[in-house]
Amino acid sequence: MNHLKAIVEHIAFIANPVEQFSFNIGNSKVQLYSRHENLHLEIVGRKTIQKLQDLFFDINSLLFVYLGSSPKLSELIENGLSVDISQFSGKYIPSKLFYKKEAVICPINNKTLNAGILKRYICSNVMPIHSLQFLLSKAYDKIAVDHRITLLLHVVDGLVADNNVKATKNYLCSKYPQRYNQKSIGNYFCSVYYLCQNYFFNYHRKFACKILSLLKTTKLQFVQISADTRNWYSHFLGEKTKPNRLKTGEEMLIWFDILHYAIRLMVVSQLDLSIDQNIIKEYYYILHDWILTIKHDNDNDLKSNVYKNK
Repeated sequence: MNHLKAIVEHIAFIANPVEQFSFNIGNSKVQLYSRHENLHLEIVGRKTIQKLQDLFFDINSLLFVYLGSSPKLSELIENGLSVDISQFSGKYIPSKLFYKKEAVICPINNKTLNAGILKRYICSNVMPIHSLQFLLSKAYDKIAVDHRITLLLHVVDGLVADNNVKATKNYLCSKYPQRYNQKSIGNYFCSVYYLCQNYFFNYHRKFACKILSLLKTTKLQFVQISADTRNWYSHFLGEKTKPNRLKTGEEMLIWFDILHYAIRLMVVSQLDLSIDQNIIKEYYYILHDWILTIKHDNDNDLKSNVYKNK
């Protein structure tokens, strides 16, 4: 039997402690519990220690989706021997910019983390999620924000399934026949629209978030700006092309925060997990208040509990 123990750290575990639970997956048993900001994870199984390590990093990746930033790997012990964790990717150290307890989408328990959920996650297209982990890590703090938003927009392209792109294209051509047809509307635009319609715009309308009005844009303009930004920065287009693209660091950070939250909502929803609607409402309200204060220097129309209690 091989034995792996790991401790990861995240501020979210203080407000959302993890009661001890365990599950079996394959020939391995996984056990978790938290103490203060530390999550203790233990895996015992007949598979090689490398396989157990791979399983641990798959779990860590799913925790990233739930929490909004990677839990910081602080200790790893394999068969009683301490492992030099400096050899692992910098994506396991979260950026302070995204390290916040309010970003948690769902708690860690035996309903959100079990063999069935984990298998479903591993069998999905997780490579874009691994890229997203890098973008929200300390390793990317010094990377230019235009590069960061461009890579995030490529993550969207990698996560939205082809059948959803096709269905979205048909829907848009039917709803806006004077504006779009099968040739004039690109697949990438449809990918962004699908993501935003289901995981941003619907909640934006339901909870009267008023984020789009603060940005002085509409749903279609928001999507077009996203597509233009991705295309302009990816293909080094001329200065006069795609004039409506994101240009300032402030705009890019706002778009980044909205889209990366929507991406995580999509991934969690595809795992067939129910999400507390109040959690989603509060986070989008936080984004509203943040935009209100940085773009409009106004704190009189706050919506979120976080900002009201400051």
